[in-house]
Amino acid sequence: MIVEARQQLEAWITSVVGDVVCSAGAPGSDADADVVLYLLSVVPRTRTLHTRPPEPIPLALRYLVLTPGERAEERLDQLLEVALQQEAFAVDLAPQPAEVWLAFGVPPQPSFTIEMEVAVTRDRPLAPPVVRPLAVEVTSSVPLHGLVLGPGEVPIPGARVEVVGQGSVTFSDGRGQFVFPAVPGARSTKLRVSARGQEFVAVADRADIAEPVVITCHVLED
Repeated sequence: MIVEARQQLEAWITSVVGDVVCSAGAPGSDADADVVLYLLSVVPRTRTLHTRPPEPIPLALRYLVLTPGERAEERLDQLLEVALQQEAFAVDLAPQPAEVWLAFGVPPQPSFTIEMEVAVTRDRPLAPPVVRPLAVEVTSSVPLHGLVLGPGEVPIPGARVEVVGQGSVTFSDGRGQFVFPAVPGARSTKLRVSARGQEFVAVADRADIAEPVVITCHVLED
């Protein structure tokens, strides 16, 4: 990824200033360099919330560009003029801090930075191999119907009824009745009922699935 990006930039430099010696070393490290293309940093781009592995990870490669030698100003002028017209990368004309040049061990020099965006593609992880026969567990499903009552056995319409652990949700009708077309056929089912700002949990004994489940809630008056 980084090697390919550098090759593209070196090809671009050659197309602008001709056949030159392009160095990847730090400024001052190569006396024969006509153009220094030094990788300063690799910065991850912010990923959107819906982006997940193994989708490509965007990165920004930031290069310092300077032109030592007798034709330094001429070559820097040529590169900068063309770079500012490129859409493939961003140009930053801010001068480098003094401590950067101090770290390189050279005096400050005219330069600019180029930021080029690349992406790292990660392979989709493979599912682990199956090393034993598949065991299929069959669970029967049965309908579940019931009634939500308040104090005085008054039907509660619009109550939210949820099968705990299953995610199935329904609402009671105007007569307080609710129906689940299919739930696991266990003898007892835990139900969570929300009505008038209150929440109740009830365990429905389903010895006889033909009989409705009656849930009585002691709901406070609005």
